[in-house]
Amino acid sequence: MPTVDEYIESINNLPVLPEIARKIIALADSEDPDINEISELIQKDPAITVKILKLINSGYYTLRKEVISVRQAVILLGLQQVRNLVVTMVTVNHFTEKPNARIKLLDFWNHSLGVATIAQSLGERFGYRNTGDIYLCALLHDIGKIIIQSYYPLDLLRIIRVIDRESVPMFEAEKQVLGFSHADIGACLTKLWMFPLVIQDAILNHHDCSKSEDPLFCAILEFADMVTKSRLYAVYGDQHTDFVIEDHRSWQVICRELSQKGEDVDLVRLLLEMDDEIDRARDLVKQAREP
Repeated sequence: MPTVDEYIESINNLPVLPEIARKIIALADSEDPDINEISELIQKDPAITVKILKLINSGYYTLRKEVISVRQAVILLGLQQVRNLVVTMVTVNHFTEKPNARIKLLDFWNHSLGVATIAQSLGERFGYRNTGDIYLCALLHDIGKIIIQSYYPLDLLRIIRVIDRESVPMFEAEKQVLGFSHADIGACLTKLWMFPLVIQDAILNHHDCSKSEDPLFCAILEFADMVTKSRLYAVYGDQHTDFVIEDHRSWQVICRELSQKGEDVDLVRLLLEMDDEIDRARDLVKQAREP
């Protein structure tokens, strides 16, 4: 049985992060980012430029006046937000759906963007230091599922048989069939894409945040994933995932971290607020996938 690294390495035409996204990430995360340099880089891609300006002037953002330049968008939204938008735009349109695909890309990206917007909102609410990385991590946390479906369809069929026969979550069926899960694949892929270590670690452990080197970061991701599954968007493979939110380990980690800061959160109110974030995610998917 191959290791996860061998599994990824054996893929012909392994997906690579588009050059514009890699450069934007590098520039936005540099010690002294240059707004003009980032704006000029984005403007070299007319399709991304049009999508960003269209999105920023849509109902997704409530701005008082029309934004007419990328530089203005970068100033208004901030470097991290623009970085996230660029990666979202190129990633959401990076994969194509084959006929009779079990994992529907629209459902997949609705779920992924739901998790991303909720995770970023939670990170901001809880005062986490880097919500930009939380967003990117959440956006890509399940990318391993699409890798399996796109490049190893026979493996997916074997995984589906285990899911249907034993009524287990997809990541458990993957481990039975492959010896590793989509979380391992996602961590391996983001390592190849040279994403920050905290993102690689959280994707690897997003089904058990207690194993993460940064438990709060990973708990926010796992909690956002759980909320999105239970409140609105789940994709194939999640149908046998059972949990009670207030008893879930991710919520316990978040509560423990907040209690150390002398804070308390009303879970019911928080979940209602997160429903609004999922609606925003649906709008973002629609904008990103429009030609």
